[in-house]
Amino acid sequence: MFLHGGTDVTNAMWYNEYHTILNCGYNPDELSLFYMADYGFNVPEDGLYCLQSTYSENPDLCRRLVEATMEGWLYAFQHPDEALEIVINEMKKEHIPANLAHQQWMLARMQDIIMPAGEAKLSTFLTRDVYEMSGRILINNGSITELPSYGNFYIPVGKYAQE
Repeated sequence: MFLHGGTDVTNAMWYNEYHTILNCGYNPDELSLFYMADYGFNVPEDGLYCLQSTYSENPDLCRRLVEATMEGWLYAFQHPDEALEIVINEMKKEHIPANLAHQQWMLARMQDIIMPAGEAKLSTFLTRDVYEMSGRILINNGSITELPSYGNFYIPVGKYAQE
């Protein structure tokens, strides 16, 4: 809708749709960007979740999944050409439109998010403060009525779950 003039405002992920908007002919100076973090909404966007029963019955499986995921991101950041070739080939195999420049943009932005410049290691650690702030936002807008305890929601798993 935004790209066709149907709306003046849209929600876009910085690492994905924003780049698509630029590629459709908009210049950065034509857009007014509002970063949610600048307005007190710096909430985690993505995560790995499982049922309590899954974790209770298979904690090693959960640990291995988290560690493999993080090691996959680290490998992709260290070997971007190889990672992008794999992604593009898989997209083409599944008949998904593939754009190398866009995939390069997304990988670089994901590195900015997951492993910002100056950070020596990856981390999956969710602080209590960030968890509680995110929960207050969800309660205040009516998305949830109560916040599960931090210890019940977040269980640090594996070697990347350290502050």
